Amino acid sequence: MAAHDRTPLIARLLPSSLRSRLTLTILLTNVSLVIAGALVLAVFASLDHPARLEREANSALRVVASNISHEVALADAIAASAAVSPAFGSGVDEPGDEVARAQARLEGVVVNTSGTAALLLSSDGETLVTIGGERDVTRVASIVRAVGLAETSGLIYLDDDRLAAASVRELSPSGSGWLVLIREIDVGSLSRLDVGFSATGSARPGDTLLPAPPSQAFSTAVVSGPDTDLLVRGELIGIDDRPVGWLTVALDDESGLPDVLGLSFLVAAGLAVVVGLVVGVGLTVLVRRPVEMLVSHVRHHGHAALEGHEVAHLEQDPVLPVEFRKLADVYNSLLDHLARRQAEVSEATSALRFAVDDSSEAKILLRDDRVTLVNAAASTLLGIPADSPLAEWDEALESLTIEAEDGTRLSPDELLAAACVEPTVVKISRSGIPTRWVEVRGVGHADTHKTTLLTGRDVTEQRRVDAVRNEIVSLVTHDLRAPLTVISGYLDLLERQLPDDARSKAVASARRSAERMGLLLEDLLTATRAEELFAPVVHDPVSLAALAEETAASFEHASAHRIAATATGRGVVLGEERRLRQVLVNIVSNAMKHASEAGSIDIVVESRDSRVFAIVEDDGPGVPEPDREIIFERFARLATNGENRPGIGLGLYIVRAIVESHGGTVHVEGRPDGRSGARFVVELPEAPSDPAASEP
Repeated sequence: MAAHDRTPLIARLLPSSLRSRLTLTILLTNVSLVIAGALVLAVFASLDHPARLEREANSALRVVASNISHEVALADAIAASAAVSPAFGSGVDEPGDEVARAQARLEGVVVNTSGTAALLLSSDGETLVTIGGERDVTRVASIVRAVGLAETSGLIYLDDDRLAAASVRELSPSGSGWLVLIREIDVGSLSRLDVGFSATGSARPGDTLLPAPPSQAFSTAVVSGPDTDLLVRGELIGIDDRPVGWLTVALDDESGLPDVLGLSFLVAAGLAVVVGLVVGVGLTVLVRRPVEMLVSHVRHHGHAALEGHEVAHLEQDPVLPVEFRKLADVYNSLLDHLARRQAEVSEATSALRFAVDDSSEAKILLRDDRVTLVNAAASTLLGIPADSPLAEWDEALESLTIEAEDGTRLSPDELLAAACVEPTVVKISRSGIPTRWVEVRGVGHADTHKTTLLTGRDVTEQRRVDAVRNEIVSLVTHDLRAPLTVISGYLDLLERQLPDDARSKAVASARRSAERMGLLLEDLLTATRAEELFAPVVHDPVSLAALAEETAASFEHASAHRIAATATGRGVVLGEERRLRQVLVNIVSNAMKHASEAGSIDIVVESRDSRVFAIVEDDGPGVPEPDREIIFERFARLATNGENRPGIGLGLYIVRAIVESHGGTVHVEGRPDGRSGARFVVELPEAPSDPAASEP
């Protein structure tokens, strides 16, 4: 870390303990908050006083104007409803009972709606019926005549500085008169503040005129009054668009102080945060340097400790806080301990790897369900990289498909649990590696890390050999015993006195059974040596067309089927004639077994696109599509309606082995003409027309 003489002066002045330095930071931040809050409150309180008064005045007048508008609208709604009353429907210009009923109805409207006064005027403006005080009625009538007979509503003032809402409505549907309704407004209920009304008044010296009244109900608005009793006064507009009077609202000078306090608090908090950040940055600079040195030391020396090498200690600066010096001591101790333990682990791992690397069996060591050791055999068998240990067990085998002998899928954890109980044989497959049968055994150790050693042995070849052995035993038991029994029976007959023709027939039958046994044994030997026969011994030009004609001719007298061979093109391939002849013979023999009695078998040789096709068609039942790949497997025999056809299922297997060794393919399909039967297609590369090109 930095030398003592290069440490900033502020680091020497600060407390040595990190806790003390943080406490100092908090203390300075709190002091800054108090000072900044007091200053901001004083500044905002002085700067915001006029604007705050204007806001409060506008707000108070808006509330009062809204309530006044509500009162006027209520009076207008009552008048409009009363104007359509049946009591006024026949008109009030005619004397008699109609006027009496109208007066009774008008009185009911005033009483039921808390009205102050009401007038019923004729169509020419003459007062017919009145309800209310005489002075109020006279005042209202004069205002209505001044306004003119028209439907309207608004404010009027009454005697004794009373404010009222007035509404003028034409009687309907007759249109024979007018209804005027007056409702006095309780000024004190217009606001939670102290509100008053005066029919007289004007702006006073020293009043502050508001730039714009907050509502159309006022023509002028001013703020006046001493500092201890602030008033906002607004001149109201009446129903005749002339001033009605002045509305006065008493303001509380301290009502806007919470807003100032809130804004001051936000600004003070912002300033305190800024001060705290400045102090914090200063302390961060002092704290960051030792932390960065610690991180740099870990980055450069931590890997060396993990590899078991001795590492240099972290130097300490005596000016650093006590906590950092203790942290450095703990870090140095842990680094030494880690280096020693890793050295021991490396030695133990090397010894263990030496013991298992040369083993032909797969060895995997697990600790805490993590792969810690993999030998070369396990890497090859399971595809686990030997140079990437410490992988989770289930992640290491997640790309593998694991199946039990009964076909049940197993997870890596299920395989581990089963192998620790008894040896378990599973089939393992994955893209990129061949399918293998593996016998897995597990041995667990009773320690805190759940150490387990897994051993895997490849038993694929053993299972294949066992399967072939079982197939051969079954074959010998079934297919060779039958002709042997026939031969034994004919030998017993030959010991007796038989006519010459019977003796000749018995000898011929015994010979055919012996030949059949010979063919079966030859097929068995050929199948077991199929890998040796894959590569032809010679690469001579061979005419498949000629072989097709020869094969058809060889079966002409030995079968009741009609066998015909046709060819188009050269039909010449490179290979061993003996093996290619065997291909055609085996396919035709297979067709003879399945074709209908006295049916036809066609051999066609075609040349196109540098390929030669040998096609054999029969008129038998054909091969079901799901079985078209299986029939080329070793010992594959398809059941056909319970018939027991001769053969051991090696003919088509030998065909595929020979064709693939010559670089070709073979498959079976249905006949293209839609009739029943099988169509075997052999495809081989066509030999070059230039003889020199065929030389290896």
